Amino acid sequence: MTLAVLLLAGLARAADGVAEASASAPEGFNSSLAAGDLKGADAAIQALLDGGARTADVYYNLGNLRYREERYAEAILAWRCSEALAPRDPDVQSNLDVARRKLPGLATGRVVPERPGWAPWQAALTPAEGEWIGAFAAGIGLLVVAFGAARARIAGLAAVLLGVVVAVAGGVSASALPVGVALSPTKVTSDLGGGSELFTLPAGTELRVEGEGGGQFLVALPDARRGWASASTVALADPGAGCGAR
Repeated sequence: MTLAVLLLAGLARAADGVAEASASAPEGFNSSLAAGDLKGADAAIQALLDGGARTADVYYNLGNLRYREERYAEAILAWRCSEALAPRDPDVQSNLDVARRKLPGLATGRVVPERPGWAPWQAALTPAEGEWIGAFAAGIGLLVVAFGAARARIAGLAAVLLGVVVAVAGGVSASALPVGVALSPTKVTSDLGGGSELFTLPAGTELRVEGEGGGQFLVALPDARRGWASASTVALADPGAGCGAR
């Protein structure tokens, strides 16, 4: 990486450490942010979301906007949606760390969606990536089995089996509920629909969501605490559902 590129990367971050909007931000978004016109920036993002745009860049820019508005819990939600589509983007991870430091009392520890315990590689992939990689590997393996030399067919069979395993892991991951984020202080109770109050989560807390029912989510924290929380105060980092953009 050249010195010029390093300097540009440094200039692309705000003074508080949050990476600026992506180059693919909608027209008017960057200029509105630079001018402090947060309503104008919001209108630009909402126009994309209303048009069905559900990309990592859209949610990344939405997170930047919510951060500028000091709506830190919603910034975390938007960036978690971006992360769900681009799990290896370092700017998303950096921004999340900055936003978390703005909210005192958050539980420590990495919160990830449920993934198959036998497929650790899936933590670095989206479910769709796992399915596509697995299908591709299995397809190549089938071609080798069908048309390859006798010795190559064993490797082809291995590729088919490996591809099936990877694809199944992606499919299982796709069926898991997304990570949740508490958008306001949230009471967690022992039972669905009530029970005793166990603890209260501060706004911005990230949660593994293990189940849902009756307008509540079964949530778990990295420190093994778990219970039921109202879906009215916990939003899912689900890119397909808009990630609570409004």
